[in-house]
Amino acid sequence: MHTLREYIKVTYKNWITIFSTTIGFGASIVLFIPEFSLNTAYSKIIALLFCFILSVVITLITKPVKSVIEKFTVDDLVFDINTSTKILFPYQEKFLKPINVIANSYYGDNNPELTLLKQWYRRNPYTLITLADKNSVILGYYDILPLEDNFAKDFIAGKVTENDIKSSNILTPKQMRNARYLYFAVVAIKDYTKQRNKIYSGQLIYSAYIYLNNFYDLDQDIIMFAIAATKCGEKLLKGLDYSLESSKHNRKDNTDLYLKKVSKVIIEKYRDELALITNKID
Repeated sequence: MHTLREYIKVTYKNWITIFSTTIGFGASIVLFIPEFSLNTAYSKIIALLFCFILSVVITLITKPVKSVIEKFTVDDLVFDINTSTKILFPYQEKFLKPINVIANSYYGDNNPELTLLKQWYRRNPYTLITLADKNSVILGYYDILPLEDNFAKDFIAGKVTENDIKSSNILTPKQMRNARYLYFAVVAIKDYTKQRNKIYSGQLIYSAYIYLNNFYDLDQDIIMFAIAATKCGEKLLKGLDYSLESSKHNRKDNTDLYLKKVSKVIIEKYRDELALITNKID
């Protein structure tokens, strides 16, 4: 239904032209061939309905739905009211089930168990950021864990894994502002292959820059790191200029770890590059 609305928005002017032409062509036939004259209201309605159906068919042939939708520009998608989103924050336990469904579609058995996640988020409910549509349906999320220094160093070195993170390794809301190591644990969007949902992923990443500015002291460099658990994650990290820090061949979790130093200047730079979608996030 949503795709149909978008298609109609783009093609209705073209359809009106075709519909008018079809009516004109039909009227010319009636004018020059008296046998086709429309003497009753019923026959006129039938003729009009025929012109309507014919114009729709011609529009679908000349402007196929798939080709029209795929040609939508970023602006068409971003500034469509239907892509308006909001951040659900901080953590609430009711978010766990829908975000776990999204996470399992990417990570499967590698996704931490719910009991572990609950411990993380109860320790610091400001570590989970959830994106929802205007109807509060969850579209995606990310979690950024401020880790205690020694544990973070062991993680970067490959000596411990994500499943080794205990709640005591995570800094509390009062401690997090002075964190020097942040683990970008997960970023996931539902049905990422859909073009519209790629816009949602951009909104989610944009919100991360706002989040970092608000909750952390960026006057000094902070080390952010993440593991590339999927090819999609690896592509995203490289796109965000993360560098390979430790190879999966030397790590307990058998996964490449990427690292990046961030500061206020760097965060503002990336945020400005995504400023196009500023007014799309509440």
